[in-house]
Amino acid sequence: EDGADENNIDPMRMVASWRDALPKMNLHLGYMGDHRPLCSDLPPLHFLRKGATWRYLGHSPTPTLTTDPLTITNALNRTLDISAGPLYELLCARASAHCTFPSEVILNANIGCSGVECDVANVRTVRVAAADETVYYEYLQPACVHLAFYNDATLIRTGERVWPETIGGTTMCADPQSESAGVLCCGAESFCDAANVHKFSNGISHTFDGVNDYVNAESIGNFDGSDGLTVAAWVYRSTLGNAKDRLVDFGDVKGSNNVIISFENSLTYRVVRNIPVANTSQPTLYAPNTKCPFDSPDRLFRATDMSFDECWQMCVTTGECNFFSYAASGENEGICMGCTSASSAEADTGFSFYDVNRDSPFGSSAQTNPSATLTSTQEESLQIGGVGLPPNVWTHVAVVHTADGTASIYLDGVLRASGSVWLPEATPPSPPPIYYIGRSHSADDPYFEGEMRDLFASSRALTLAELTQLREGSCSAAKPSGGSQPKLYAPNTKCPFDSPDRLFRA
Repeated sequence: EDGADENNIDPMRMVASWRDALPKMNLHLGYMGDHRPLCSDLPPLHFLRKGATWRYLGHSPTPTLTTDPLTITNALNRTLDISAGPLYELLCARASAHCTFPSEVILNANIGCSGVECDVANVRTVRVAAADETVYYEYLQPACVHLAFYNDATLIRTGERVWPETIGGTTMCADPQSESAGVLCCGAESFCDAANVHKFSNGISHTFDGVNDYVNAESIGNFDGSDGLTVAAWVYRSTLGNAKDRLVDFGDVKGSNNVIISFENSLTYRVVRNIPVANTSQPTLYAPNTKCPFDSPDRLFRATDMSFDECWQMCVTTGECNFFSYAASGENEGICMGCTSASSAEADTGFSFYDVNRDSPFGSSAQTNPSATLTSTQEESLQIGGVGLPPNVWTHVAVVHTADGTASIYLDGVLRASGSVWLPEATPPSPPPIYYIGRSHSADDPYFEGEMRDLFASSRALTLAELTQLREGSCSAAKPSGGSQPKLYAPNTKCPFDSPDRLFRA
């Protein structure tokens, strides 16, 4: 009103730093920034990834679309010098021996870093020096949002006091996931190379015939999902439908402690556990040096290499099994037999004959094996549902299970299902786990038919940003291009609107 440049009545100058950082409503009953990614979720080296935009600045290092803090008085202090590498070549855009310096460069694929580019979290401007000219480019970071409220806030400090002191000062709270509150030290170990990671078929497609092909990933023996896990792979499935063929089946050979990813109900993630059962009944020694009869309808089964607990449990879970015999030592050690009655039991030194005692309480006058513990196999699962995975096309499949029990299934980076599933058991069962890829522990389930590559398993839940890196090839060669890929049949054409030929519209 008095000719000064301040206007405290109707401040129409839209300067972001003058305003509070709380969420602002938009005109559609939502908030400004809705549907934008979190800035903390931007992948590392996002300025070198597909879609990154670089804008020509000419001979001035001062950006035109990026606002600097008022303490930054020399634009060169925040300019990166690049003199070689993939980014340099794209910005130079040589014609013969000279750089042409295009007005805008949009990366059409991920490119590698070179020199100092590999050591920074973000880039503002770069200096591109050619033989006869030096120019500057500005990186246009994709639109993203910062949360107004977050957990575990970190105190950050500016280089000096800035205006306005009443709202800025020298310190403020920041999201610990943001670049400004991160730790600049000691290049952390890549999640691709951590000790609890297994990578199979790194960069090379492995073919499964659907008959008897599978991989036993013995080197994955340190895999433990009790604090969370990630299993991901590029999959080229040759069959259509919701069969129980496996991507992986990690765990006990008996299928009692397993982490399973199968293709039933489009895709299913299943965790199978052995749950202890209340021990209200114990087996009672019925007769020493006695066993179930060799050749009689009374004998239901005979198994070898069994522990006493396993023998007892097998009888409990087998219908009509009321007695079992077990050899704890000697030449028949580990042999277990179950039978329906004691009437036809026969003598044999080294065996002991037990009454299962399904319904009887523990008897103090009977000889028992008090160490025996009965367990019951139970499972929790998460399914996508609907039609199966599309056949004959590469699909990136990922399951992420966080330490709080939340499991998520992603197809090609898109969240398709999420829910609560219990975590795998912390202690591997005995015998040691077997890590099957492409087959089940059950002989009744079909083998996987198709191709797989870049299977990744980690005893940690990856973040969404890490999962994106994994899908785009950070831990292996680039995204697979082998197998049958869709090809253009006819332009300006679609499936018919009202015809049996059209299977779906999504």
